[in-house]
Amino acid sequence: MFDAPEPAARCGESTWLAYTELEFFFCITSTPWRRPDRQPCALQQGHAGPHTALIAQHERQGDSPWWLYWDATGHHWAKATRCLAHRTAHPDQDACQLPAGHHGQHSWLLDTGPQPATPVA
Repeated sequence: MFDAPEPAARCGESTWLAYTELEFFFCITSTPWRRPDRQPCALQQGHAGPHTALIAQHERQGDSPWWLYWDATGHHWAKATRCLAHRTAHPDQDACQLPAGHHGQHSWLLDTGPQPATPVA
């Protein structure tokens, strides 16, 4: 019998976007997002490298989402493809919600602590 791994804790760090970053955010997306000013790290607790948050998904099919990376030196915005891992055989369901090459567990193996910003329904 296969034992599923225990959920791992998400990183507890977050960052606040500056006013100029919020202006840029609203220029790159027309999708309303909750709390665009505060961004929690979406990676597993204790991860290597910079903190990471999904900033904006584009409405156009195949367009890479925008990610915010940050560390002690500041913020960096970049487009990056999503991780291609899926929990099920259905590629449109249960896709990992982290960037390709991320550190730590896939998003579905992380606990329900701080979550990346998601579109308002």
